[in-house]
Formats: sequence, structure tokens, C-alpha cells
Amino acid sequence: MNKRILVIVGIFMIIAGPVFALERPGYYERNEFLMTSPGSFYEGLLGFSNPANLAVQNGPEHRFYWSSDGVNASSFGDWGYFFGARGFGFGVQRQEFGGVHVTDYRLSTGFGFPDKMFGIGYSWASGDKKFFGREKMLTIGTLQRPCKYFSGGLIGNFSTES
Repeated sequence: MNKRILVIVGIFMIIAGPVFALERPGYYERNEFLMTSPGSFYEGLLGFSNPANLAVQNGPEHRFYWSSDGVNASSFGDWGYFFGARGFGFGVQRQEFGGVHVTDYRLSTGFGFPDKMFGIGYSWASGDKKFFGREKMLTIGTLQRPCKYFSGGLIGNFSTES
């Protein structure tokens, strides 16, 4: 079983090498509303960040977040809606900057057991995609929990356009 984990990690590292050269939005820009580790069951954005999180979702959940623009509490340019159920997730996240905006969409699925979880997601965007550097993406994620005191996860985002 440990050989499988090493093979998965090795594949991610081999594939990830050329990906680092591409200019895409950073991790924090894509996950603005993530309150904790994407492997966390209750605050992991229901598979939006790491689709493996959906493998052990207890039941359907909805979340809606928004961020105001500085002191303007009535601004409503940045928001996100996330839905997840066991094995399936859907998320929408909108970002606005200087009069331009982008809306990201992601469908995800996750499967496995509480100690070994895997997931895959597909993302696309609408709006000012070029300004925000958005492309269609395939996301592959894993979460491993060998004991109750340790967990680890990997997320790979791969463009289907470049």
C-alpha cells in the first residue's frame, strides 16, 4: 500500500514540473474563502479546493461567503457559493477588481474511505477570463489519513487549454 502512495506522489511531481512555468492565478486567489486546510471536512469548501474532500461528506451542505471591498460593507463583488454531498460537489466563485470580473465554476467528485480519499474536478470560467488568467482546468486531489493525528493531501491543477 505504501508503494501506491509513493507512486501517486511521484506521478504528481513529474506532471507538476512543467506546470510551474505557466502563469495562472495563485492558490490563495483561487481559494479566497478557504477558512482552513482543503482537507478539512467542515471548512474545505465542499470539494472546491480538493475534490477528495467529498469522499466522506456526511450529507448535503451549502455555503455562501462574500467579501466586502475595504470599508464599503455594502459592496458585493466577491462572493462564493459551494454545495457538496457525498461524492459530488459544485461551486461558483466570483471575483471583481477595478471594474472587471470573473466567475469560476467547478464540478467535483470524490471517492474512497476515511483513510484514503481521491477526487477529480473540472473548472471553467466566464467573464474577463484573460485579465484574471483563467483557463479550463482539471483538478486531481488526494487525502491520506494513516492515523487520527496525521493527514496529508495533494492537489494538482492542470490546464486543458495550455
